[in-house]
Amino acid sequence: MTKQIPALNCPLYGVQLIEASAGTGKTWTLSALFARLIVQKQLEVKHILAITFTKAAAAELRDRIRKRLLEVKYTLEQEQPNPEEVVGDYLYGWLQKNGGKQLGIDRLHNAIVNFDEATITTINGFCQGELVEQALASGMPFETTLISDTAPILHDIIQDYCRQQWRQAEPLLVNYFLSKEEFSLSSLYAFVSSILHQGQARVLKPSFLFNGQLYQQTEQFFNKLQQLWQSEKTLIQQLVLEKLPVLNGKKYREDWVLGWFEKIDLGLSIDLMAALKDKDLLVCLERFAYSRLQAALKNNSIFPQHRFFDGCQQLAELLAKTDKQLQLQAIAFKCDLLTHSGKALLERLHAKQAQSFDMQIKGLAQALTHADTGQVLAQALRQKYPVALVDEFQDTDNYQYQILQHIYLQAEARKRNCALFLVGDP
Repeated sequence: MTKQIPALNCPLYGVQLIEASAGTGKTWTLSALFARLIVQKQLEVKHILAITFTKAAAAELRDRIRKRLLEVKYTLEQEQPNPEEVVGDYLYGWLQKNGGKQLGIDRLHNAIVNFDEATITTINGFCQGELVEQALASGMPFETTLISDTAPILHDIIQDYCRQQWRQAEPLLVNYFLSKEEFSLSSLYAFVSSILHQGQARVLKPSFLFNGQLYQQTEQFFNKLQQLWQSEKTLIQQLVLEKLPVLNGKKYREDWVLGWFEKIDLGLSIDLMAALKDKDLLVCLERFAYSRLQAALKNNSIFPQHRFFDGCQQLAELLAKTDKQLQLQAIAFKCDLLTHSGKALLERLHAKQAQSFDMQIKGLAQALTHADTGQVLAQALRQKYPVALVDEFQDTDNYQYQILQHIYLQAEARKRNCALFLVGDP
């Protein structure tokens, strides 16, 4: 039966990746591994590091591991093994071949008595504890304040940055930002905080040729065409309607044309920002562009000239270019905001002699890669925790993986028979 259970058959050294299903599968696996490490590897509980991702999960895991040790000890104390207690049954058989049951009972007794020394915690809790305990090797200050919620600070940073940048920006760009929900303070906070919490995730800033005159050109031309339409729309409509008999009926039907005129009339009665969002206006401008009208004529006819038709084509092109540049500037703004917010948050926390959860994880990862003290810190952590169990490994980010890598995925770790067990979803 145990041949089908990786937690009972995997080696207790090196790096072991174990798939476990949701629910009790992961905690069952982790508690089984913990019991094996106590009995088979003769480790004290204080030398086993168990990491999960939430305080609730850590509390549940601590409870399940302690119960597992009690269950296995009870099984070993019986005259016959109990096949229903799979872990105890496995260790019962192993001990009969390796020194006898009493050795296992004694080791488990010591583990249960000293269980308060076990480090079963979140990744944040582990990083916080080690940064303080290994302050000299990690290069971190001895006394820092932990700020669990950086949201108020980050909100202030984003608000200050937007106020400063938008005060200097083109009015059209500011109106564009204000018209988009994604540029509300709450949406910008959600964007910035989600990226900052993703460890080493980056957002690539678009590279584009910025036309500093485009917005002014578009606004001036839009106002000009507005005035032309308002003063001569009767004549413009008459010119088109008179040519309907020789226009391609599949492209220009009278009811369609009258509907397009209504949309033109509406679109040219609003401001430029509203016009940029009016996709119907852009389509109608393109349909009344002189080149489109001329191409739709039958029998080699010639469409009458009017400044409005030429203007439709020009305005359609300007609106498309303006919309594209606004979109690119919006992405660039969010990239700059992200960079600024990350730096400003660190500066404000340092000024308060404080740290966030993310700073603790990044701080330990960076300390382990430091040229002068990184190896000393890694060695100290290997001596303290020769074995680590990691729950929900699939959720580990780059900084968290860096920590594990520099402690357990090194030649020195192999020499010392250290072990890293990574338990995650299939």
